Amino acid sequence: MGRSEHQRRQDSLRRAHPDFKGEYQVSHEFNFSGFHIVLRGRPDAVYREGDYTVVEEIKTIAVTETAFGRYAPESLGNFTAQLNLYSCLLHLQGIKPLLARLYLVNITNGEERILDYQPDLGRIALELEKALSRIIADAERKHQRHFALSSAAEELQFPYPRFRPHQKKMMDEVAAAIETGGRLMLSAPTGSGKTAGVLFPALVSAFKLGRKVFFATARTTQRHIVRDFVYHLKERDAPFSTLFMTARAKMCPLGDEVCSWSDCPYLAGFEDKFNRTGLMQELNEGAVFDGEDISQRVLPLKICPFAVSLELSAQADLVVGDFNYVFDPSVSLKRLFAEGGASDFVLIVDEAHNLPDRVRGYYSPELAAGEVELLLAGLRGKSHYGSLFKELASFFRLVLKLIHRHTIEAGEVELNRSELSALHSTAEKLMMYYYLHLVEHDNVQPEDPVLEFLRGFSKFCRVAEMGPEGFAVISVPDERRVKILCLHPGLRLAEMMASFGAVIAMSATLHPTEFFLNTLGLEGGTETLTLPNPFPAENRYIGIVADVSTRYKVRDRFVKHIAEHIDRIYNLHPGGYFCFFPSFAYMESAARHLKSPHILQQSGMTEASREAFLRKVKTGGKLFLAVMGGIFAEGVDYPGQLEGVMVIGPGLPQYCLENELQRLYFDEVYGQGFEYAYVYPGMNRVIQAAGRLIRGETDRGVIILMDARFTQEPYRSLLPRDWYVEHPSELVVEDLVGVLERFWG
Repeated sequence: MGRSEHQRRQDSLRRAHPDFKGEYQVSHEFNFSGFHIVLRGRPDAVYREGDYTVVEEIKTIAVTETAFGRYAPESLGNFTAQLNLYSCLLHLQGIKPLLARLYLVNITNGEERILDYQPDLGRIALELEKALSRIIADAERKHQRHFALSSAAEELQFPYPRFRPHQKKMMDEVAAAIETGGRLMLSAPTGSGKTAGVLFPALVSAFKLGRKVFFATARTTQRHIVRDFVYHLKERDAPFSTLFMTARAKMCPLGDEVCSWSDCPYLAGFEDKFNRTGLMQELNEGAVFDGEDISQRVLPLKICPFAVSLELSAQADLVVGDFNYVFDPSVSLKRLFAEGGASDFVLIVDEAHNLPDRVRGYYSPELAAGEVELLLAGLRGKSHYGSLFKELASFFRLVLKLIHRHTIEAGEVELNRSELSALHSTAEKLMMYYYLHLVEHDNVQPEDPVLEFLRGFSKFCRVAEMGPEGFAVISVPDERRVKILCLHPGLRLAEMMASFGAVIAMSATLHPTEFFLNTLGLEGGTETLTLPNPFPAENRYIGIVADVSTRYKVRDRFVKHIAEHIDRIYNLHPGGYFCFFPSFAYMESAARHLKSPHILQQSGMTEASREAFLRKVKTGGKLFLAVMGGIFAEGVDYPGQLEGVMVIGPGLPQYCLENELQRLYFDEVYGQGFEYAYVYPGMNRVIQAAGRLIRGETDRGVIILMDARFTQEPYRSLLPRDWYVEHPSELVVEDLVGVLERFWG
């Protein structure tokens, strides 16, 4: 839209002014403060008008009619700063007198305005001098910062008195990967000291190379481990700065994720207010900030805390944040990673086994008829608001027709991409018009359903434009929805992974290696390292109870028997035990047969209820029932709190159309469809859940797997090699009571 307005205006000027020059290059070279400066620019239009040479910038804006009418040159600082620079450069080329002109178009209604002013060249020269001084000072500060960090990195000492077994090898491999700009996929059991063993050499190597580190996490629980390690380093006077990113929704004081620089009181005058806080200076001196710290500092000053965290992220030496800040195209930190910026970062992906599913979710949008019908119903009776609401209603009806045409039969369907493209353009315009309507009527609400849908529809269209490779479009007539399914997240990840200066992907469970190299986008040129368990084998007993099955057709027949096994294990040595199930339904079914004291994980637990559950785990003495792959099965430490972990079944994803399409796709690509879609993800959950047990050198306990399938292929060969001596069959237990009595002594 903006480009077409530029073209239209330039064509009009070209016809009216024979001397018109469009995108006219102006430049000037000079020495300043010991530096050779080159200034270049391309004003949209330069032409003679009467006695003046006009330098013009064409700007498209989307604002309310009232706001558009109030604009003056002094209220459009970014635009006039650009024009002022062009005016100065033209003046230095001997072109004068000059008239600066802003040509504004409000794309919401087509209204045009021309704002003329005569540039004060003396004042502009002073402002330019100040700006150059700031840029040079910033460049010198960065150079000094790099030198200081590089020097400090040489002296930085590992903050713990000794290394865990195999930790030094891990650190050496991480350092080698970063120093060569390579990629390393690291699989090391829980308790190996991965966070310290990866983050320490990553910081040292990155700082020597003048790079920064982004530590991407799957869950907020993992941030505490990173924070503890950072503070251990800070106790040794490590000079690097750290920022822990917090989601916008948690930081916004207005609860409004649809924020606007022109309307939010916390963003008004942001630059000046932010500069007065001194936070950037503190960061440059090695401060550690998280969302709570920032909010406490800036909210009393009426400054947006999330905008502050974005500013700080551009300067922090270590940034810790969720996967989505790197991999979700809707919210990724483009100021850090776009246009080659990622090459300045070492990326650490923690709990990397979670990344393929997360990325699959980012690229699997859907449209549901029920949601559109609710929106249509909400528009009834609002026709008095004018044409906008009629246009919205018309758009929603067209989307409903699109959904209906694609949900006639269940299965895979083909999208009408030309129809979708036209609707995408309409959605983008309506999103802008509707938001401005809300602003004008002072009615911007958090999670406005119309805006949420329009944003979601645009995302659906953007994913559709990526083409069919690695995607399927599925129809679910019973639910009247159509969904784009990302079949192969590795195809989406490959380009992103290649853009970073170095990548370390780590987890306790990255086996089979080829599966994770493929689905993490790390095929080709990635080093791999798999480390054994660091703790004494005699501290744990691992057994397979093979006289039960959780296969879907027979699972109900065995649920009581499974509960009896659980009670028996608990009664032999009472204490805290986690029992991990393949689903909430099966967990609840087993719980009805248990006689031992137990607590169940609930679906959709709030943060407060999670914390309450974890406090109960610390007190021990009970069975704690949870689901594999859930919030208590991965990324949480229970040091010294558990006597054992029981894993019920191989945790296969449920049989459904989406997983079946993945199976067919991976069968065609790798010849291992069932393994890629079901077995590998399921067994990964099993091993993650089992890893909750032994977290320290003195921890002792039992790991019991219950299902006959653990004794069969392909499941058997996926059990960790350090669980047995010669063959997985050693783990099958006939006399459960006897072996546990002997273990507990």
